[in-house]
Amino acid sequence: MSGEWCDRSLVMTPFNFCLCITPKQYAKELEKLGIKGDHPFILPGSGASLHRFDSSSPNEPPLAFICIDPDGMELNQVHALLVHEAMHLWRYTKKELGETKPSKEFEAYAIQAISQRLFYAYDELTKKRKKKK
Repeated sequence: MSGEWCDRSLVMTPFNFCLCITPKQYAKELEKLGIKGDHPFILPGSGASLHRFDSSSPNEPPLAFICIDPDGMELNQVHALLVHEAMHLWRYTKKELGETKPSKEFEAYAIQAISQRLFYAYDELTKKRKKKK
């Protein structure tokens, strides 16, 4: 089972971003993209991590992976961590776009849109995971 790639519409991030909820999903996505090296699923001491990579093609946007291991977490904890990682993705997005002072409303919509896509991706991944068991 692979990770779940998220739609970039509404607020177009300059990243293709993917949610992975198992180390196996993350490793599979990295392998498919030809990304070599030792890349930890979640950084030590973290509940979730965001990893950025440059695309292998100059015509493709950079890549971002949001990784979380939800085992033992309540759904509210998962959602809180996904919003936390959405904030990191938003900050990288602002930097890539050269946005130094986006409006508060634009920022709120952006974080809402990124978070919502991550929630939908999480739902899809957990449905697939349940079917495999």
